[in-house]
Amino acid sequence: MALLRKSEIMEMSEKDMLEKLLEIRKELLTEYSKLSAGGVAENSGKMGEMKKIIAKIKTIGGIKGYTING
Repeated sequence: MALLRKSEIMEMSEKDMLEKLLEIRKELLTEYSKLSAGGVAENSGKMGEMKKIIAKIKTIGGIKGYTING
């Protein structure tokens, strides 16, 4: 998963934002599953970064008037 910058998110269409949001949420869920199964996070900072990207997408989508509920 690559870092998404604000400018990159601003250029996305509503469909692209929704797809990226679902992709990141799926990846975050996988990381949480690993932790709950007693495993160790490969990169604990990655989980925090994924949460921030989700927030950025939802915030920018709201500003642009998109309905992003993914």
